[in-house]
Amino acid sequence: DYVHALASRLEPSGYTVLNAGINGELAWNVLQRADKVVSPEPAYVILLVGTNDARGTESQKVGERYIKEMKLPQPPSESFFAESYRELLDELCESSRIRVITVTLPPMGERTGGAMAPLLEGFNGLIENEAMERGLTCVPLGKRLHERLLSDSFEDTPAYGAQLANRLIFKAMLRRYLLGWSWDRIGERHRMKLLTDMVHLNESSGLVLVDLLEAAIQESSVSET
Repeated sequence: DYVHALASRLEPSGYTVLNAGINGELAWNVLQRADKVVSPEPAYVILLVGTNDARGTESQKVGERYIKEMKLPQPPSESFFAESYRELLDELCESSRIRVITVTLPPMGERTGGAMAPLLEGFNGLIENEAMERGLTCVPLGKRLHERLLSDSFEDTPAYGAQLANRLIFKAMLRRYLLGWSWDRIGERHRMKLLTDMVHLNESSGLVLVDLLEAAIQESSVSET
């Protein structure tokens, strides 16, 4: 829960930090409720979305499951993500009072050069380019975690696959909520250093994100004064 960790850093300085994320959503789903996010005119909106878009492209079967569960108008794809993400930024940036911070996506699995790596690279390139063109802050989470993995990773970490990831997600929840394990311990059990189940951040990588976001917000606040 990186949002809770970020709140513990920022709320002593007068910020109120709210978690507007919903598990499993794609960029299109977030777009459908963007007005509810911007209507209170928050000082900042942190946008981290796209992992489920990427997961949905793995196969036709996985895509059909996302269509059914998330009520999508079409199968997940790189172009569908790009279109939804751009429209989402349009909505979020409509008010000049809101400062949008985009975040690049973490790896899916920790094996270097995995099957999903080229797709994630494309998604992150889009996120970075859109931020640059719109003058937004972009937090390079994907790059930072990739650098960490190059210097410190398990040699026998499993390769990403949708079915394996789903099994590990289920096992991670059991170990967390029944046995009380930490997310870092769960990740190590699954032979990962930064993820718990090939998809979600553990405490270590979550704190990397919190550090990056705190620095981005502090830098933005200084520039406004």
